[in-house]
Amino acid sequence: MRIKQRVIGAAMILAVILSAGLVSSSPLAATSTDALKNGNFEGGFTSAGGCGAVGKGWSCFTNGGRAAYGFYDDQWGKTVWDGGHSQLIEINTKQNSSEPDRYAGIYQTAAVSKGKAYDFAIRGMIRADDEDPDPWRYRVQVGFDYSGGSNWAAVTNWVELPWDTIYSRTGPGAFSEYRAKVTATSSKITVFVRTWMKWGTPYREVDFNLDGINLFGDSATSSGGSSSGSTGSSGSGSSGSGSTTTSLTCSGSSLVANGNFEGGFSAAGVAKSWTSFSNGGRAAYGFYDETWAPVVYEGKHAQLIEINTLGFAAASDPNRYAGIYQVVKGLTKGKTYQVSLAGMLRERTDNSDEDAYRYEILWGYNSGADADWANLDFKEYVPIKPIYLRTAPGAYSTYSVKFVAPADTVTLFVMAHKKWATGARELDADIDAISVVPCSTGSSGGSTSCTYVVKRGDTLSSIAVKYGTTVANLASLNHIKNVNVIFVGQVLKVPCGSSSGTVVKAPPAVTPSEPVTPGLGSEARPTTYTIKKGDTLSGIAARTGASVNALMQANGISNANRIYAGQTLRLP
Repeated sequence: MRIKQRVIGAAMILAVILSAGLVSSSPLAATSTDALKNGNFEGGFTSAGGCGAVGKGWSCFTNGGRAAYGFYDDQWGKTVWDGGHSQLIEINTKQNSSEPDRYAGIYQTAAVSKGKAYDFAIRGMIRADDEDPDPWRYRVQVGFDYSGGSNWAAVTNWVELPWDTIYSRTGPGAFSEYRAKVTATSSKITVFVRTWMKWGTPYREVDFNLDGINLFGDSATSSGGSSSGSTGSSGSGSSGSGSTTTSLTCSGSSLVANGNFEGGFSAAGVAKSWTSFSNGGRAAYGFYDETWAPVVYEGKHAQLIEINTLGFAAASDPNRYAGIYQVVKGLTKGKTYQVSLAGMLRERTDNSDEDAYRYEILWGYNSGADADWANLDFKEYVPIKPIYLRTAPGAYSTYSVKFVAPADTVTLFVMAHKKWATGARELDADIDAISVVPCSTGSSGGSTSCTYVVKRGDTLSSIAVKYGTTVANLASLNHIKNVNVIFVGQVLKVPCGSSSGTVVKAPPAVTPSEPVTPGLGSEARPTTYTIKKGDTLSGIAARTGASVNALMQANGISNANRIYAGQTLRLP
């Protein structure tokens, strides 16, 4: 897939205003602090666990093998997001012809307030020996242990970051950014960042630069490690006059036509008001009116998208995409909207696919009536797991995220992705309940304008992180010509709500239990479940956040296929 090239500097990194699902979307209070220490790596480095130079306060890990791993204090300005240092992680298989997947990463345990929401942010850049044509070869993931554990191998909620551009090692480009909201379920949380060289890539070296890793929320301190230095630190100042709590409420009629697919389908199986696309090749593509109740989220119809490579060898067909799009009108440029959808992934094999990253659903948009799906202005993977059997569907996953309209008209895309030349497989992606609704800002009192008094150690970028906006937006709001020149005691205007006038990235939700499923929301987790007609154990597992094995052990079930309607299950 061709990636649209855009020249963006650190000051223009796309900002996120919320994540979906189980946590509140309200912005941080002005008194929030960074629970992580030395997330900007200005506080020094130390030799940790034999890994090499690891930022103080952080620990390291790898999955070993014959690959060479390196951890370094990177001071090359082109590979530093903020300040004078970044964490460099290198995975090197230059001497090896055959290596399985290789991981290396860092982690830190932070003290947090149970039940509180925190804003997580990370900036990164991926560099290889040359600009690799396969953006899926190297990835960065984040994961969380909500009990404060230190075993990276036990993490099950890894989120693969949508950082698709691989720069040359000698010609780096712009940092990418990822944000998500996490809710603490205990007094500690461990943040893991894992770099990944996929599927035994031989004779390669890949460099991952990480910087600006933050966890903003209620005042909290890390469970260990040194504090960050003054340069580029997040600062701990409080807001000045006019502080308030604001939130975005999203409701009203959807601007998407036939987003629930109850308005009919064309003869080709594509829902009316929508247009289909695919990237061709030898794969067979299908678009169908899905009326089978187990794979319909609401109403009686869903859009089914099928990508079929049955009979093909894996190496003979590359990544395959198929999807639908619609031109959505009636937005207001700069206004915040919420896009929502429900999805389910199914495959045609005897068992659920062992590779959770093989199939994905994406959404994205272009500004205006632009049907170029291969060069989206913005795209994001929707966190839809697990992958069910075609004949044994489970629960839909739901996804909802806010974005700032880049224009009065956008072209909305939803697509299925069958990754890395998967041979002899059939993917069915069921999609339903697509909507785009406007959001409005409500205030709990006080003035709607906020200010911030610059403290020693502050930078404009660290203040931007604190308030969920960009350096460029702050500079414009305060008529700052040189973003590197601010002074202690300076009073800055800051957004009380979401970032203004910025196209926002929308990360998948990162929550203790994935996926986000209908009916559970932020309600108290039930302790039992009564089986209904049509239920499967895998579907119940997805719906409740438990694994199939855990359900079987908790209920003395020896055969996952032998459950019955009316049976009451204990939820582990």
